[in-house]
Amino acid sequence: MADWEVLETIEKQYFSEVAKLGELCVRLELSISPEELLELSGLSIGTYKVRRGGRTYHYIKLMGVRTGDLSDREETWLVRRPTDDRERERRLRKETVHLKNLKLTPQNKELVEELHYYWQRAKALLKWLCLVRGSGEM
Repeated sequence: MADWEVLETIEKQYFSEVAKLGELCVRLELSISPEELLELSGLSIGTYKVRRGGRTYHYIKLMGVRTGDLSDREETWLVRRPTDDRERERRLRKETVHLKNLKLTPQNKELVEELHYYWQRAKALLKWLCLVRGSGEM
């Protein structure tokens, strides 16, 4: 198999994953496109519960994470090692983006897991494509 055939196959897989991401974004009613979703550095999925009026409601919280140059905010804090008397300043560029809160149902849980799976695959294929093309940027 020639190099261009491998590249073509990977591109087809990538566009297939992006199409599946688009379908899941529509089904979950996310206000973000698949391309914007792939620009995120991370995808965080968590569950939480809320008690209202004697009843407990369970939800899924879907968050996106931007780090490095993609982030608009920078966190700074002072750290000190136990063996060192001086404090050092640590900086981290990290920003979280709220995507959606969903009711915790088996269907929503399955859709969110699919979203995470296809997001990981598309990110990996995009990274691989950038490396193969030699551009180095995503």
